[in-house]
Amino acid sequence: MDLSIAITSVDEFLHNAIKPSGTSGFEGIVATLIQEATGQEFRLSSSGRQSGRDAASESGYANHVKIETKHYLETTTLKPRELIAEIHEAAKSDPQLDLWVLAASKAVSEQIEGNLEAEAESYGIDVVVLDLGTNRLPRLLVLMAAFPELVRAWTSRHAIEYDADRLETALRTVANECDFDSAKNRLFAKLNSASGYDAARRRIEQRLFQAVTSSANSRAVFRQRLGIREPGT
Repeated sequence: MDLSIAITSVDEFLHNAIKPSGTSGFEGIVATLIQEATGQEFRLSSSGRQSGRDAASESGYANHVKIETKHYLETTTLKPRELIAEIHEAAKSDPQLDLWVLAASKAVSEQIEGNLEAEAESYGIDVVVLDLGTNRLPRLLVLMAAFPELVRAWTSRHAIEYDADRLETALRTVANECDFDSAKNRLFAKLNSASGYDAARRRIEQRLFQAVTSSANSRAVFRQRLGIREPGT
């Protein structure tokens, strides 16, 4: 099986074999896989007002993570404003939120991902997009291929009817790709990193550079003449 057929096989499983929500649906399998990748416990949200997430990590000393799942058809149009509003709701409901995960059963464009990251950064939050696009190795595919036994156990536990041999062959095809390990390591690092650090680092850097742009600024901040970025210095 080549990679394009593998992606199609996973796409068919996600859209034809499982429902959008609940522990036995798209929400459930995504939460289960991220739980395995992070070592954190996740609980699904009840229906109704969900404050920008379908699942959230339990409170503790690890990262605060919220997951938003979108079980889209390939023909469904993504709504950036709706997704940005989800980030706003998630940040508002949890001031300690570190990471907001969007799991989508279709491709998410770079432009939409960039808009989401910009919105999240204003709250000091990191974003991870798990989509199923036509890129080399889509992150959702990588996450599933990293834990094929878990996928098999989850489908068995919830009595999912699907072509098990076809899906397992597809996930094995992905795992055998030469760049799979590097893609998996990058994804796991993102899910388990000190989330929010990059956004905080950029804000601190901007404040520092502004402070040393002139002697007046540096005296106001440091009470010393440290305008090392002042023209002519």
